[in-house]
Amino acid sequence: MSFPLHEPVSRRLAALALLALCHAAPPQAADGLILGLGRLEGAGWSARGVRLELDFDGADATARYGLRIEQLSLDALEMPLTELRLECASGHLDGRDLSCREGRLEARHPLLEEGEANITFNVKNNF
Repeated sequence: MSFPLHEPVSRRLAALALLALCHAAPPQAADGLILGLGRLEGAGWSARGVRLELDFDGADATARYGLRIEQLSLDALEMPLTELRLECASGHLDGRDLSCREGRLEARHPLLEEGEANITFNVKNNF
């Protein structure tokens, strides 16, 4: 099932809000969430085959999560990135922050010699 987002709402903020909501109040019988978002579009980009996976740890804000995108098209690139995967083995989620201490990013593109990299990031939202 796909829910196209045509409103001028930031798709990243929507995904972050959903992650934070699911982490703050996870269903009692569930320890994870898999969300197929289908196709997303914005100014200068589009993504298809978008899938978000989240493993809950109710003890604190620690989480494992992953994002898979079959194809990511960017206006700046002649050819799209394919088989994009972000895996975060040790991350943090709460109402304002999204971070990853142990992450792996993979993507395929003719311009990439090596399509894999270890990553860390911290995104703070002030909304």
